[in-house]
Amino acid sequence: MKDSAHRERCIACAGNVLRVLTAETFLQRLRGLRGPRPFANCDALRLPSCCAIHTFGMRQRIDVVFVGGDQLIQRILRNVARGRICICLRAAEVWEFRAGATANLNMQIGDPLPW
Repeated sequence: MKDSAHRERCIACAGNVLRVLTAETFLQRLRGLRGPRPFANCDALRLPSCCAIHTFGMRQRIDVVFVGGDQLIQRILRNVARGRICICLRAAEVWEFRAGATANLNMQIGDPLPW
């Protein structure tokens, strides 16, 4: 598998089907959602085994969801600007969404976000 290829999966969330890409390798995580059209091919980017992200080099704001090992949402940060560091020590993974997506999906702390 090429390092640039993310693992892709569709999940049901709040009555919607989301296309989620998983960044598993160092290079995939390093690139993240940076680029001119970060959500052109997905609705969210999942970062497993992660409890912190940064938005340096991002061109647009994002929503950040921290998910615990029990697959329940631990923390939601909406409309995060570029140049920020976001941490949740209770998180087992982090999901990044287009800004406004978590509100549109009515995501709340304690909601399940199963993979």
